[in-house]
Amino acid sequence: MAPAIYLDHLIKCLAPGGLFSFSYNENTLADASYTDQLAQQQSSGAVREVFKEEGDHLSELGSKSIVYVLEKQER
Repeated sequence: MAPAIYLDHLIKCLAPGGLFSFSYNENTLADASYTDQLAQQQSSGAVREVFKEEGDHLSELGSKSIVYVLEKQER
């Protein structure tokens, strides 16, 4: 699992209007640093959430994940 701060680095690489899609599985969601980092990026206005959906990650194990699509905002 990559450190939560990597989200900042990936978003910085996007051009304004660029889209970034990723998912956080249950293990990642159990660590608040990941959702806190995402919330910080959203509240700062760096990105806006275009899509968010919970679904199966490893259905045979009953594992879930959340898929996000973010759009980089002009700053």
